Amino acid sequence: MIHVLILFLAFLGFAMLAVAMQRHQRAIAGRQLSNRERRLMRTGGWLAIVAGLLLAMASLGPAYGAIAWLGHLSIASWGVVAVLIWRARPS
Repeated sequence: MIHVLILFLAFLGFAMLAVAMQRHQRAIAGRQLSNRERRLMRTGGWLAIVAGLLLAMASLGPAYGAIAWLGHLSIASWGVVAVLIWRARPS
């Protein structure tokens, strides 16, 4: 169950970082975000990624937790890319 939570935090973090980028805002949020909203998304994204690292290291141990976290980051990044591609396709 801890792996699901770490994967969720990584996916959430990458999704928030993607929304903070102007080129992905229309596809994901449906509108342009203000500077304040972009800054909040960027900060929240990094906090979610770091929270996943801390959770992984606390629950799985520092060595294995860091390695597992990198694996979760890889899977989550591919998931966010897949969602971005799917949302950018013309309907």
